[in-house]
Amino acid sequence: MPALLVNILINDLEKFELFKKTSSDIFKLFDEIHIKFRGKFTTSCLEYVDNNLECTPRHYQGLGDYDWVDSTLHMVKNIKSRSIFLYFEDHILLKTSSDLRVILDAFDTQKLDYLSYSFFQASQLEINNILPL
Repeated sequence: MPALLVNILINDLEKFELFKKTSSDIFKLFDEIHIKFRGKFTTSCLEYVDNNLECTPRHYQGLGDYDWVDSTLHMVKNIKSRSIFLYFEDHILLKTSSDLRVILDAFDTQKLDYLSYSFFQASQLEINNILPL
């Protein structure tokens, strides 16, 4: 099973509400979770994870807030799983959590290297620059 990597900026109530919705659907699928929150709602996000989600994430709050790549590289060094699922709070499941689990299991079983799971093709997170991580 892939590890879940969360390195997000939550600076407003709308993003925090999205985080609560999407994290409750996603976090339960992973045994290995690495999180770093940035922004005005950092404390709220940490409290939500600790009080509402049944998981035991590894926290990286001691890392700097201004260099996403540097923080992510540090986090990746501690991941034990073969693969990594990058979490984005504004990506909402359109199928069930069970459907996502089947895809995640198949990803590892087939030893795939990259799977784009979003309609949004962020120029900074394409295959040619994410695979070196």
